[in-house]
Amino acid sequence: IVCSKGTYVRTLISDIGKELGCGAHVFSLRRKSIVPFKKEQMIALDTIDKLSKQEDFASLDKLLLPIEAILDGYETLQITEAMLFYLRQGQPVFIPKTPKEGLIKLINKSGCFLGIGEVTKDGKVAPKKLIQP
Repeated sequence: IVCSKGTYVRTLISDIGKELGCGAHVFSLRRKSIVPFKKEQMIALDTIDKLSKQEDFASLDKLLLPIEAILDGYETLQITEAMLFYLRQGQPVFIPKTPKEGLIKLINKSGCFLGIGEVTKDGKVAPKKLIQP
């Protein structure tokens, strides 16, 4: 099944079984990808467990992706400290070259990830999720 977030595969299988009149259940369920990540990027839980038991924290750290990796492909806007001040107060701000809609990856002038903004109907960017740099 290729599906979007929020799809309850176990419920779907159960419903299909009811419609067929024979019942059904999930024997095995495995996620093969989650946008934007592919199967090839997945790390087996056994690998993580082994490194953890060996207390090989340097190797574990190398497996981690930066928090903003989930936003690959999103529009990126650089914001000033003044804009960040207002966003942290929950206020939308005008940012030049803002797309017309959607979620936006926000960075500072050094390229440090600051969070996610959302374009409002009036073309401003409202804070969605901000992090402390």
